[in-house]
Amino acid sequence: GLNLGATAASFVPLILWMSELWGCGVAVAAAALMAATPVLFELGGYGHPEGPAFLFLNLALYLFLRGRRPGTRHAGLLTVSAAVAAFTAAVLRADVIFAFPLLPFLAPLVAGPGRRRRGAALGAAVALVAMLGFFAAQAHIVAMMPPRIPVPGGEASGPAGLTSIVVSYWGVAKEVRTF
Repeated sequence: GLNLGATAASFVPLILWMSELWGCGVAVAAAALMAATPVLFELGGYGHPEGPAFLFLNLALYLFLRGRRPGTRHAGLLTVSAAVAAFTAAVLRADVIFAFPLLPFLAPLVAGPGRRRRGAALGAAVALVAMLGFFAAQAHIVAMMPPRIPVPGGEASGPAGLTSIVVSYWGVAKEVRTF
């Protein structure tokens, strides 16, 4: 129920952020195409955190891009809210981090002349804050694990610093050739 509802609700911010870039017609067509993807609602129908993560990712993209539009009021609040939404998406489903490069790459399209570099830099900052927050949360959780759970470095439980968590994620990503 909750997961399927979150997956369905994720189309609202999806259409909103795509409308910021390409207009309502393209956004609705792209969302309809995505809705027709069989895997999307298959994941949304199970007890899988993909639906809520997709919702928060789209919310982060919308809030951030809306804040970059020239003349937007409360751009700072929208930027901070986007970082919180991106962090929440990553906590729900870690692979959402691979979508974070969208923030600095899409921001210049909305920012307008003379504000494109700043938009890209803010997008990179939001992505970095959300990722570091996620890794810090992971380090905290791993440190609380019972001794039978291995942590980076081959030891069983105990303190795991932010650096060791980032290094372990990097090692796995290199192994499967993600980067």
